[in-house]
Parts: sequence; C-alpha cells; structure tokens
Amino acid sequence: EIIRRVLNFRVIVRLREGNTNFNKGVYRTPCVLEQTSVHGLIYVWFSTTCPNYAYQAEQVVLEEFGRLGTDLLAEPDLKDFRYAAMLDYYTAFQDSSEALCEFIITSACNGDEEMKGLNGFRDSFRSVTRKSLRKVAQKYFGGGYARAVIRPKILD
Repeated sequence: EIIRRVLNFRVIVRLREGNTNFNKGVYRTPCVLEQTSVHGLIYVWFSTTCPNYAYQAEQVVLEEFGRLGTDLLAEPDLKDFRYAAMLDYYTAFQDSSEALCEFIITSACNGDEEMKGLNGFRDSFRSVTRKSLRKVAQKYFGGGYARAVIRPKILD
C-alpha cells in the first residue's frame, strides 16, 4: 500500500504536474496508477496527444519503479505516506462501509481469510522502514517483472 502511494505520487508529479507544455505530454488528461485486489498488479495509464511522449512517459514510469528499489525514501516522506495509508484504513472502519468491503475482499483474495492482516494494519504500517520498503521494491520491481504496453497505432 505504501509503495503504491509513493509510486502514484511520483508518477503523477513527473508526468502530469512536471509537464508544463500544454500541447504534449499528459498535461490535459488523467494519469492514473492503480493496483489490482487479487494479484496486486500495479498499472499506470495515461493519455497523450503527442505520440513521442508515450515513449518518454513509459521510461519515466520505469525509472520511478526502479528508483524505489535503489534509493532510500526520505524519512519525512515515509512518515507522510505511512500516515496517509493508515488514514484510509481508519476512514474505512469509521465512515465508509464501501471502502471497508474493498479492504475485506482484498484481504480475502490474498489469503487473509481470518482478516488478521486487515485488523493488524496499524502494526503492519508502523513496521515499514525505508530499508524494508526498498527491499520489497527490489524484489517486485527488479529485472524479473513483466510489463505490457498498449499504444494506439500512429497514423501518418
């Protein structure tokens, strides 16, 4: 959850907010990073009016995934992302039955049928360190991960 939040922030900053050219990039369109409940697959999608920018953006996304596995996240940033993730869980338990249902489904799909992980989210998030975050990123975003890119055909 924390890795997804970090990547989401970094990708959006670089692809959307970091791009100041109104006629190219993803300046005028959404840039979304999501994670599937069942497999935990992380995917990024965006639109662009500039065909060449699709290739540049693909490299940016891969750089950010790789960077998480090589660089340690700053301690204040880790605290902020950890707090944001915990806040979602608190909100789900207190205010949002729909969000809570999503958390329950995700936990069950990932083998936590007794909801021990779901109910222990505070301890789980508190145990995340900069080094453990980097280690998980290295494991899942190292050279062995797969990627598929779907691009429209560019017409001349």
